Amino acid sequence: MARNTWRQNAENKNWVEMPLKDSHFDRSSRTDFDDIKALPYVTDMVEVATKAANPWDIILLTNDDTCLSPEIYQTLQRAVPEYGAVWSARREHIKIDYILDQTDLMRGRKHVGADVFAFTKSWWKQFGHEMLDMFVSLENWDYVLRTVILNHGGMELEGLCYHEIHRGSWLKDREIPAARHNQRMSAKFFGSGA
Repeated sequence: MARNTWRQNAENKNWVEMPLKDSHFDRSSRTDFDDIKALPYVTDMVEVATKAANPWDIILLTNDDTCLSPEIYQTLQRAVPEYGAVWSARREHIKIDYILDQTDLMRGRKHVGADVFAFTKSWWKQFGHEMLDMFVSLENWDYVLRTVILNHGGMELEGLCYHEIHRGSWLKDREIPAARHNQRMSAKFFGSGA
């Protein structure tokens, strides 16, 4: 369902999808921590996108199972040039059988995490160095990135995405070395040592 919402948003718009593969990255949780999974660093993912972007282009970072609002394109076109960067928590739904309109999307329960990040290439080049080297698909990287966004004039936007409820894979992976790394980096970022 998520891919259908991406295609719907891409129709007749200046929207370029950039699926990322292991071959895009020189380092991963496998190379750095000998993990079974080869999870990329969030910063490396964004750097791949910035290489193909103009300074004013909007880079959108999300998970491959996140459904996008039918209004996300217009919302980002208005908000990102004004704020430089934005983020959004998903709305969770028990079952999703069709692409939701904005009204149905907003009926879902707001999740505590962040699932959509959008910023210009120029914003990332100015502030992205504050995002620590953390792995995607594991805990805490989203809290760090949204805090960097908020620290530099960005804001949270409501209703940009939705998701079918399921148990997060990061919950079962909390003890793997890469997850421990994310936990340490988050503690460092928020000032609690570790």
